[in-house]
Amino acid sequence: MLDVFFSTASILHLCLISLDRYVALSRPFSHRRSESSLVGRIKLGSYEKPRVTRSIGIRIFIVWATAFVIAVPLPILGASDRDNLFIGDMCAINVPEFAVFGSL
Repeated sequence: MLDVFFSTASILHLCLISLDRYVALSRPFSHRRSESSLVGRIKLGSYEKPRVTRSIGIRIFIVWATAFVIAVPLPILGASDRDNLFIGDMCAINVPEFAVFGSL
């Protein structure tokens, strides 16, 4: 479960970073001033310091919650029937429906 959980969270984080960079490149002036930007700016003296906005926390929570929802069926499948997660002594997901669900 942890392998699927952490891998999914990593992939989703990379997707959000890529989406943020795409928006920043396609709309550079509006992206810099918008509150939806992942990193806002605060002027302190003669330089700008990056600050974490509330939207970042919400996005991070959504990523981890989505990764958890995708990974939590694994222990449930394993608890209901050992053959769902093991082929002989080898740990493998033996449920085609989960493979499709996890891949989507």
